[in-house]
Amino acid sequence: CVLRRLGRLSSPEWIRLVLGVVGMVVSSAGNLMVPTIVGCIIDRVTGVSRHHRSRLTRWAVAIPKEKFIASCLSIYSISASASILRLYSLNSARDAMARRLRSSVFGAILAQPIGYFDQKEHAPANLQTVISDDVDAASGVIAKDCVSALRGANSLFGGTYMLFSISPQLTLLATGVIPIVAAGSMACWKKIAKVREAVRKAHEVAIARAMDSIQQVSTVKCYGAESQEATNFELELETGVLPGLQRRFAALEGLLFGGLSFGVN
Repeated sequence: CVLRRLGRLSSPEWIRLVLGVVGMVVSSAGNLMVPTIVGCIIDRVTGVSRHHRSRLTRWAVAIPKEKFIASCLSIYSISASASILRLYSLNSARDAMARRLRSSVFGAILAQPIGYFDQKEHAPANLQTVISDDVDAASGVIAKDCVSALRGANSLFGGTYMLFSISPQLTLLATGVIPIVAAGSMACWKKIAKVREAVRKAHEVAIARAMDSIQQVSTVKCYGAESQEATNFELELETGVLPGLQRRFAALEGLLFGGLSFGVN
């Protein structure tokens, strides 16, 4: 049901979405050719002969220098143009879907009976969030999230093919390491999620205490305790539970991405 709704929402923008996907595939292909081009440049400069060259690599090494440079510039230009097409088309599709959905949501809100607006969850501030943030998130699912997943899959399979063409043995070894790295990353990510939730709750507690002082501002001012309340809030933010949780979160996140970098390399 949700997928059908997303399909109906994005169907008027199918041309832009197709252009964006085509641009993504072409730009990813250009990025994947960078190692091959660098290898050809090294072969041309050093003059080293490699018997396991592919037909394309042998052709790139054998052609005149001017033609090789022109070919490289053409590949980079096509890849850059495809990247521009991808970003422009997908962003245009996302913005068009957001405008259409925002107009539809606004019309649906106005069509509700008057009692609908008396409920606390339908206060103007909450409805503003629906019209603004929720609409942007919904419109970005197709134009951003789904296409990003497709781009990741394209880079994964394309990169794997390129690696197999260079060295099947090393590719199989690297592929065998991926499950180990993924399992460790998942475990670390779950720990990070728990610490992030603890940080969020600590923030809420600190802000709730500050809001209590603001709600009772007349009492605070009556006793001249403005400076004391501000000092207490600052001490809670600087020396309470929150700083330790934030440092722990930063350390875990650093370990995660550092470990990923080590494992991938």
